[in-house]
Amino acid sequence: MELLKKENFAAPRDIYSRLATAFTLITFVFLSFYWLWKIFWGTQKLDLWLTGILLFLLLVLLWAYGHKPTAYTLDHKGLLVRRRWGRPLFFPFSSILDIRELAHNKASALIPFFRIGGVFGYLGIYQLPGLGRVTMLATRRDELVLVRLHTDKSYLLSPHPREDFMAALPRDKRTLQPGFEE
Repeated sequence: MELLKKENFAAPRDIYSRLATAFTLITFVFLSFYWLWKIFWGTQKLDLWLTGILLFLLLVLLWAYGHKPTAYTLDHKGLLVRRRWGRPLFFPFSSILDIRELAHNKASALIPFFRIGGVFGYLGIYQLPGLGRVTMLATRRDELVLVRLHTDKSYLLSPHPREDFMAALPRDKRTLQPGFEE
């Protein structure tokens, strides 16, 4: 395997992710002010349903913000997915079967299981027809890269620019044809 220099790739969000995040945050702020108004100036006591919804939404927002990818790093050891608060994920090249671009028609066929769809990025577990379950740690849907491990786990990432990321990979790990043939 050729010796790689350390290269960082950005993780910018796409427009849908930005809109979903803005809508969710505006809704959260509106509900929070409504909740405060009801408690301090309204005639009703504490509304437990609204309190529960706000606490749940706050926890989901904090989790999504903390676990969204902030950068992808390649070096001679492997691939590192950096996150804002969460522990970085490291994939040594010895554990990677191959890395390939995911064709756009394959990305549109993703079936969600447990996911955060757009708020601070795309995080969660999806079903990809023909491959099975994949974990998505991405910030944009138009530049997805499929990382398949020897352990039968697969990850979808979104390093930007995708073409430069693919060119920086060791030759024995990258597959040039998009999608997958199973």
